[in-house]
Formats: sequence, C-alpha cells, structure tokens
Amino acid sequence: KKHVTNYAATINRDITNSDMMEVVQMFNKKQTENPGFCYSFELDGENKVRSLFWTDVRSRMMYDICGDCISFDTTFLTNKYNLPFGPFVGISPHGNTYLF
Repeated sequence: KKHVTNYAATINRDITNSDMMEVVQMFNKKQTENPGFCYSFELDGENKVRSLFWTDVRSRMMYDICGDCISFDTTFLTNKYNLPFGPFVGISPHGNTYLF
C-alpha cells in the first residue's frame, strides 16, 4: 500500500508541476494564432506562479465599449493552488455584463 501511495504522490506532483508549462504552451500557441492575445505571469521565490493575467482583442474591444463600470472580485480561492481568481467584468449602460 505504501508503494502505491508514494507512486500516486509522485504522479500528482509531476502533473501539478507541469500545469504551468501546459498553460504557457497553450498561451504561446494562442499568441501565434492571434497577435492580439497577450499574457503575463509572475513567479514567487519558489518558482511557483504568483500571478497570471491574459487578455485578447475581443476583451479589449469590449473594455473600450463598456469600460465605464468594471467589477473586480477576488473572493474566490481555488482549492488546488490557493490563488485568488479575479475576473474583470464590465457593465454596459444597458446593464449587460461582459467578461473581459
């Protein structure tokens, strides 16, 4: 049983460590396919993701249209990484919401 537990922990660690690499690869692909896509991330002292931001042309266009009122809520914490998720949400003059 101990061997199975150790093996499972090793697999879980490897998957967790590769998550950010997969995100960066996906973002690089998106940036190649869509020059208006951009992203940025910061690492902490342990080389773990501290922050991650991305946007695309549509999001910036919607911000230009209805950026008069923006909601930014970071009350949600993910269980796996314990990082806040802070979506930028715009509200049009007609009360419609748009995820930036």
